[in-house]
Amino acid sequence: MSTSRFTSLTIALALGATAPLPTYAQSDPPPATPHCVDLRRIDRTEAVGDRDLLFHMKDHSIYRNELPHACPGLARDEPFMYRLVLSQLCDTDVITMLQRWNFGFTPTESCMLGKFKLIDDKAADALRAAAKKGSESK
Repeated sequence: MSTSRFTSLTIALALGATAPLPTYAQSDPPPATPHCVDLRRIDRTEAVGDRDLLFHMKDHSIYRNELPHACPGLARDEPFMYRLVLSQLCDTDVITMLQRWNFGFTPTESCMLGKFKLIDDKAADALRAAAKKGSESK
């Protein structure tokens, strides 16, 4: 199965006052294992297999999120959405797969995110290669 790219659909729920988001200077390196990523920093997401999401950030850093369990539909090139209280996506949040229909999208399976981990391009390439090799052997 090939690497899939997703357009993530965000539904933000405003529930009162928002807390300030942690920030770091442009010159500071991104945190290696944050609990959350700022939605405004996400450039795109990429599914790799049915357990890994890569969050490509606008500063060209990449965060891997290894889901604790396989998420049906993640590797089938289906979009997903998430519902948030603040403008952050955290390791305690849930994504919901969306199935395409003629009239729009229908929510299907929901899957909990895992921990975020900063990785480099080489590690992302190795993850893609391993997922491709695993899908070819099935």
